[in-house]
Amino acid sequence: MTNYDDYQKEKDKQDKINQLAMSKLTKAQLKTIRETYRTLNDALDNIRDIQDLNLSDIHKLNNCFWSLHHNFNLGGNDDEI
Repeated sequence: MTNYDDYQKEKDKQDKINQLAMSKLTKAQLKTIRETYRTLNDALDNIRDIQDLNLSDIHKLNNCFWSLHHNFNLGGNDDEI
């Protein structure tokens, strides 16, 4: 078996674990993760393309931060993150 086969087998295993974990999230948590992913992608695209970050991107990032904070009980003790 090659290193690639080992890698693919481990990746498939991790993908199944991730899929199971995602299926256990609430609708609000899943929405938060998807919105945060899209927002990070858009902001990073702007940074790469125009070497700048729009105020609208900053606003969306702030909203995503607070959605993560509330939907995943984050905050309080920074050591827990």
